[in-house]
Amino acid sequence: VVYLGFINPEYFLDLRAITFNSVALKEHLEENLNEFKLAPMGITVNNYHEMRDIYGMANLEEGFAFIGKYLKQVFPKGIVFYLRNGRYIVLVDPSTDYDAKCKEIAERFKKVWESERVELYLSASFVTFEILKGKYPTDILIGTMAKALDKAGQDESDEPVYVTESDVENVGKEKYTSKTVTYEEPVASSGIFDALGRMYTMVKSKIKYY
Repeated sequence: VVYLGFINPEYFLDLRAITFNSVALKEHLEENLNEFKLAPMGITVNNYHEMRDIYGMANLEEGFAFIGKYLKQVFPKGIVFYLRNGRYIVLVDPSTDYDAKCKEIAERFKKVWESERVELYLSASFVTFEILKGKYPTDILIGTMAKALDKAGQDESDEPVYVTESDVENVGKEKYTSKTVTYEEPVASSGIFDALGRMYTMVKSKIKYY
């Protein structure tokens, strides 16, 4: 994924947050699905929409660039991805002390993020993940990450949201259910049209022999 970011930065890098983007995360997960050596950890800026209204989008994006650079310093051997709305995923070594990293980052968020133009006061919440034993489609993994980050950002808990394997399976079931409903609706509609077609044939037949 580093190579892809080098040859095509506009496609695989989020130039605002100075990190890889969600497209790069999807590519990385698909490439390493059978040999996943790094574990995800999530960091989310709390109250994204409120912060956007207070500071303005341009200023907030500059703040995200600061945060992206900072996370790359905290995780020099990790890979930092920016998803959306102040949500980050960092792929780190599974032996990482997550509690220590969360505390370190939380302490940094107690300080202002500032430059010559911007002065931002933000807070953050965190997501940690159970080591998965099963193999899951990439869209299920990313969907689980996004859902957990949204929950963390809404709850603003001091404790990280912990994602288990059953959470991943539940997201998979939700996606399967939504697809089933989507497929069943046209089938039901086609049944109505079939019935109307038969009625039309019967009426036409009666008119013919009247």
